Amino acid sequence: MRTISIALLLLASISAHSETAIVVDVDRGEDIGQNFGSLFETRTGDGAFVIGAGFSGTYNTNYRHDRHTIHFYVRPVGGSPTLTAKALPRPGNLAGNYLYNFDGKVYATAPDGKVWNDRTQTWNPSPTHNRIDTRVGPDLLSFNSGAVLLNGETVLPAAKEGNYQGFYYVQGYLIFYHIYRPGEAKYRQHMKDEEGYSKLYACPWKPGMGAINLDQATVETLPIVGEFPYAYGQLGRQTVSCSNIGGVYALRDGQWRTLVDGSMDYSYQVYAGFTYYDHLLLGQYPSGELYAFNGESVERLEGWPPVMKGVSKKAREAQTIVLYGGELYVGVWPWGEVWRYHRDLDQWNLAHRMFTHPPLTEETIHPYELECQALGIVANLWGQRAGFFVLRIIFV
Repeated sequence: MRTISIALLLLASISAHSETAIVVDVDRGEDIGQNFGSLFETRTGDGAFVIGAGFSGTYNTNYRHDRHTIHFYVRPVGGSPTLTAKALPRPGNLAGNYLYNFDGKVYATAPDGKVWNDRTQTWNPSPTHNRIDTRVGPDLLSFNSGAVLLNGETVLPAAKEGNYQGFYYVQGYLIFYHIYRPGEAKYRQHMKDEEGYSKLYACPWKPGMGAINLDQATVETLPIVGEFPYAYGQLGRQTVSCSNIGGVYALRDGQWRTLVDGSMDYSYQVYAGFTYYDHLLLGQYPSGELYAFNGESVERLEGWPPVMKGVSKKAREAQTIVLYGGELYVGVWPWGEVWRYHRDLDQWNLAHRMFTHPPLTEETIHPYELECQALGIVANLWGQRAGFFVLRIIFV
């Protein structure tokens, strides 16, 4: 469905004087995987509230926010509402889960895949397991075990050598990594394909074109064997891919270019991509801050977000980004911090720490670090993450 009509009724308590109706007719054009972007943003007559709506361009560690979900918000100009946090049942016995939404439902990788039943407040087995789906117009595009399916029919079989992973459909291109690591699992500089490679593909393709033709793809052989993506993002007609080795690559006019060189000598990892006004925000490790792509280069936004008092400033990870109530939220590891940014006030505030234990300390970088060392396991194994997305918003 290309054209949609949206009606928003503003109650007297918000508009301050009377009921006001806003009707927006939107022609989204041909669906080729793009972010549909903002619909409107305006202030009430008394200037007390900002009202907006749009389609979120969000990608948080391996999972893309359902880009067909419309997000409405009403943001007070002078401050932020108080937040409360409620623990839900665990979807499984793992200490961590990744969340994503699709077709109005919440999913967790538990690891066998669960779907949330809001009526019964329970997690139930998901028929899709951990398959990643996306709608492209009326069609269902699925990524499963290295293969690509359109409405259940295979349009790209799994790789015969190595594997395909990190699929992302955008601007009429199917983007993914082809990774081949024979013999040993170590990351290493690419020398020749026989010894292993990571290749970044951009295949021009739309539903209705039949099988995906890899001979038509723009392919970039990456410098490190084993590079794979944690996050993607869009800004205008450009697409950005971020690898686990720190490589940041942009696709513009069908050609790849390198924004940040990957390296095995130091950490630089991007875990989240979020389109925010005229920038693409990237959640980075080890700064724990956001970086911004302006269409040409990537810049560090120092103090976006700040560091919670009482913890180390080292080895922090901005892992998740979302818009809620018109404010920007960022989840930061390893202390489970949730920060929010109020655009009108140009101000960051700590919204919540998602864990009450252990007590905060600057003596170690991560929670339970001494306990992990005593067990002989990785020191940061019990770091605390805050993963989130917005499915619906209720104003009370």
